[in-house]
Amino acid sequence: MAFDDKMQQAYERDYHTSGNRVGLGLIGATGLLSAISTLVLLGYIMWHSFLNKHRELPMVQGIRSFTHSALGVFLINLLLSDLIQGAAFSINFKWAADGNMYPSTACTAQGSVSQVGDLGSAIWSLAIAYYTFSLLFLFKKPPRWLTWLIFILGWSIIIILPIIGPNGIENVKTRGPFYAISGAWCWVGDGYQLERFLYVYMWIFLSLGTSLVLYGLVYLRFSGHLVVENGKLVWNRSSSGWSFGSFITGVTSTSTHTRQSTVPRPPEITQTNGIGKHLKTISKRLMLYPLVYSIVTIPVAVCRIGTLAGWKPPFGLYIFAGITFSSSGITNVMLFVATRHSLLRKSVAIQPRIRVTTHQVTVLEDVHGIQAIHLNNLTIASPTDDVASEKVISEDGGSVMSTKYAASSRSTEASSIPHYSNPTTPAAPR
Repeated sequence: MAFDDKMQQAYERDYHTSGNRVGLGLIGATGLLSAISTLVLLGYIMWHSFLNKHRELPMVQGIRSFTHSALGVFLINLLLSDLIQGAAFSINFKWAADGNMYPSTACTAQGSVSQVGDLGSAIWSLAIAYYTFSLLFLFKKPPRWLTWLIFILGWSIIIILPIIGPNGIENVKTRGPFYAISGAWCWVGDGYQLERFLYVYMWIFLSLGTSLVLYGLVYLRFSGHLVVENGKLVWNRSSSGWSFGSFITGVTSTSTHTRQSTVPRPPEITQTNGIGKHLKTISKRLMLYPLVYSIVTIPVAVCRIGTLAGWKPPFGLYIFAGITFSSSGITNVMLFVATRHSLLRKSVAIQPRIRVTTHQVTVLEDVHGIQAIHLNNLTIASPTDDVASEKVISEDGGSVMSTKYAASSRSTEASSIPHYSNPTTPAAPR
């Protein structure tokens, strides 16, 4: 089939009216703001992670710790994808100034760059959703090799697909250029509906659907409606309700008898170093990023589904979808600014901490929770010293008083007690 006059409409479209120009300009402005905001945030994170010499500052420690975690890596990749996507949408300023859209180097550039950003946002939102689900529902931290696998596969797909399109799939004579006009911006052309689905639609719908299912399960787990007994999920009708600040684990009652659940115990009970608790607190904050992505992609998803079904969405709906879709970077930056204290200060808490007791036992914890215990100048303790007061140096420079059981009420002289390291908690994979 020849590329006839009807398909020629995909080559050039006239948007000379003032309303259309304003709409195209708003998409460009939103994309530019997203690109600038994410660039500033990424620069801020990179500066404190690698260049800032004041490493002893709590905020610097928090950023360094967070960026070296799997969740931090996924979030940085999501912000980088938002930056690329915003840069692509900023090309809409050209279409607004010209009053029409037509095949050109600018259209090809916008389509290819937009493909990288759109696909990256979907993949990294999906990665964050999976990781937070593993921490909050399964109470398991994914192994380090899986983080590297997701990272390598993710970027491989993001980079390879945009290259294959124009070089291995494009057929201008029968289907038109691969990157062409698509609504109110340039992307994969109208002659490549299957490729549109495989390139972005599939990943967007996969991210939306997976996030909905995974976070629905997390809600049921937190509310106590789902418990694990003998390795199986069991519905608990007598749940006390949603409790987002704590984890519903341990004992669950469904009748007059007490029934024990095989759900892992909460980290605040089973992990003395508190690393599990901090990771779960961070993951609850990061859970908002895939949810925000789901919201900003709904309008464009409606347009794309309608196109596949044979419906031609009005240009105004494309404008609205473009504005919301291009605002992904701005919303993620605002979300980071709003939750940065929770993310970074909790990361600081995972940094090495010093605990000093009245028995003059110094406990040093590294980032993996391995404790090195130093016993110095111990004297004979009385039986009433079984419960010792403990001073913990917190991440913000303050101190918190707590009680801790002493290991023994009878101690020998410090000279007879060797200096040793005791890894009380196995190292958690980064």
